[in-house]
Amino acid sequence: MALCFLLHVAALALSKYSIEDGVIYASYTSTCYSIFASYSVLQQERYWDILRQTRSLVGVLQQASREVDKEMDQSHRGAARIGVGQAFAAAVVFVGLAIDAAVHDRYFTPLWPLIPLAGDWGRYAASASSNFTVVIGAIAFSAVVNAVLTVSGVLAGMHRVLAARLEALAHPDEVAEVVRLHRHVRRLTLELSDFFAGNLVHLMCCTFVNSVIATLQVLANDVSGTTFGMILSLAISFAPLAYASQEVSDASLALSTAAYHAATSGLVTLGEARALLMLMRVADSTPALRCRGVGRLSLPGAGHTVSQYYSVIQTLRNKV
Repeated sequence: MALCFLLHVAALALSKYSIEDGVIYASYTSTCYSIFASYSVLQQERYWDILRQTRSLVGVLQQASREVDKEMDQSHRGAARIGVGQAFAAAVVFVGLAIDAAVHDRYFTPLWPLIPLAGDWGRYAASASSNFTVVIGAIAFSAVVNAVLTVSGVLAGMHRVLAARLEALAHPDEVAEVVRLHRHVRRLTLELSDFFAGNLVHLMCCTFVNSVIATLQVLANDVSGTTFGMILSLAISFAPLAYASQEVSDASLALSTAAYHAATSGLVTLGEARALLMLMRVADSTPALRCRGVGRLSLPGAGHTVSQYYSVIQTLRNKV
């Protein structure tokens, strides 16, 4: 991939390709970078350990509360909807590539400089191999993103289940059990946040780059068949991560509120009230997914980032 990119840069410097070709190669390069980052995440033992811990903790909570099954189903349905959306966005991109090839006789051939003497059939083969590579890599990218969304949804559901148990207080030992389980849920939530704080920026590289390219194309009235698919990538990948992070934060805050009401209800002992107040203080420090360069992911933060992004784009457009 590095050799291919250098060949593209050399070709652009020699004016063999147009600026439009350079935009296509920039999009392809950022996509491949995110794909490599996805495979890198899949190869890390810490990633699989987080998934194993999540599954184990779900099993523990399932034995204590039937509400966990409902929360798990909700998380799986949410991740499935995101997966369908990602597949739709990918289909839009490849349909756009096919339209460009049919209407403008342009083929997506970022590997073309490696086979300069192969003729038209070589060009078709390069285009097919490039598209196949991106499709296979997109599976890994989608798997990692959906895993983050699923685990985040499960963790948010665990917080809500613990909050419901505190609101009910059906058993004398309920408070100690909730405090013990929250310690594990909190630790796993912070583990997920810390692990993906450095990885999300690499995973989202293609989303950010393609969104910038697509926005500039729209502002320049130079829309191609792939523009709308690249714009969709931001709504399909980044926005759900911000929403999942917000859900974890809100669920932790709901647990803090439930702990406060339980501690001040007069139905618990002094020691249990102290434990609940400590839980409340910990849960008040709401956890969230983080991305280096973007910061804490949340719905207000995502809205602020998008507004700043469009402000910069508008400024660039006015300058040009």
